[in-house]
Amino acid sequence: DGTKLYASKWIGTDAITQFDLSSNNINQIINSATIVGNATGSGSYNAGYLQRGPDDKIYIARWDKNYIAVINQPDLAGTNCGFVNNGVYLGAGVCKAGLSRVLVNECSLNFINEMNEENKISVFPNPNIGNIKIKIPKMLIQKNGVLIISDITNRKVFSKDLILSGENINLILEKFQPGIYFLQLISDKTRFSCKIIVD
Repeated sequence: DGTKLYASKWIGTDAITQFDLSSNNINQIINSATIVGNATGSGSYNAGYLQRGPDDKIYIARWDKNYIAVINQPDLAGTNCGFVNNGVYLGAGVCKAGLSRVLVNECSLNFINEMNEENKISVFPNPNIGNIKIKIPKMLIQKNGVLIISDITNRKVFSKDLILSGENINLILEKFQPGIYFLQLISDKTRFSCKIIVD
């Protein structure tokens, strides 16, 4: 909700610190510093980047670990925010200092199978003036899904549960301010993502 700020320190401590920004007073903000948990790494390095996810949780890179930390309820004060050091298991993967900072430039599919034309998502027109049509992949027809749209700051601005009964979803975004948004269509463990531009 914009009232909390979280910080990590790369070397010297594994503490994750929360600051309460709601007072808008620099001294009160500094004095509000609260350690909410410890994101441990390996060797001299500990917690790297923090990044808000599309589910509004905050994820924290942990150097040379196969888990990343997560803050489950970042709007809550102090340790009520739900910090978990071993938040997400990466399997055989090993985390380093950062999380993805790449903006999605085109529609893509995060799925282990090879992508082909039938398994692509497309949005048109794009750019648009608030009305879009989303062509969903054939592999998702007759499945349940959720459609999420986030703004450039990764704040969720739209979410809707769907039964993907046909090949197209029509969406009206008339109340959206002009700008860049990121659309995600999630069904089971399959996640499609796409950048959309509202003029």
